[in-house]
Amino acid sequence: MEQRIAQKERQFDQIKKQIEFNRIAIARAMNLRGGPPVRLYPIPLPNGDELPADQFPATHLDFYGLTDQALRNLIVRYELASPDSVPETTKAKRKILAEHIGISC
Repeated sequence: MEQRIAQKERQFDQIKKQIEFNRIAIARAMNLRGGPPVRLYPIPLPNGDELPADQFPATHLDFYGLTDQALRNLIVRYELASPDSVPETTKAKRKILAEHIGISC
């Protein structure tokens, strides 16, 4: 019985991981489809939580208007780089974040 419970728990964990992967893939696909006036779909944080709406750019135009510090903060929140290894240039930061959220830069 315990073995069966452990097996079901592993299956449940796999399903949860697949759902999280699907959430990310769908958001990226939706972000690829549009241009400047189109709404961006937030990518969940690594722990599965949603980023607060006021911290994620609402549109492509908002993304390109992010300050260097805002880009840095998002890169760290998404764990795309450690605080000590975030690139120096705004262009490099924007490219890393754009790839993560599924937009071309």
